[in-house]
Amino acid sequence: MGPPFLIGAGVFTFFLVIDRIYQLTDLVITKNVPFALVLPLLIYMLPAFLALTLPMALLVTVLLVCGRLAGDLEVAALKASGVSPLRLFRPFLAVGIIITLLISWLTLVVGPWSSGAFQRQLFRIFQSRATTGVKERTFSATFSQFVIYVDEISASQVRLKASSSPTSGTRSSPASSWPARAAS
Repeated sequence: MGPPFLIGAGVFTFFLVIDRIYQLTDLVITKNVPFALVLPLLIYMLPAFLALTLPMALLVTVLLVCGRLAGDLEVAALKASGVSPLRLFRPFLAVGIIITLLISWLTLVVGPWSSGAFQRQLFRIFQSRATTGVKERTFSATFSQFVIYVDEISASQVRLKASSSPTSGTRSSPASSWPARAAS
């Protein structure tokens, strides 16, 4: 029962993850986000995918094993030798309960933690992209709908100072500086 279950879980997880891998490689290749920041995103997505793929893998495994038992006439032989059908399906019930408990743990404990870790890692990526994608005294269109012009980037405070107004010629006060990161 082990190998079909592992193969089923691997194949179903691969099918769900492949779309996300495409999006994550797009981050690495076109957006120049470091691979070391993107790889944890994939790992943090796995518990949600496993909560979906483990029941599918169990179903495929049960169908394959029962089909093989019926095809080889093992079920008929066991019935003829006096083994009850309830005793025959005890291993399936035990594995089903174990998978149910594992999915419950993934959904109720690991899922919320991985979701929070995913959000924190995504914030780190946005923060690194904001600090590396914006240059001093240049117009930057790295953010989809906004064109940003920054006079000065302060590395110690991770803040962007607003530029002077072209009509008034006065510099904006530090109070009108824009933070490069959101408040935590």
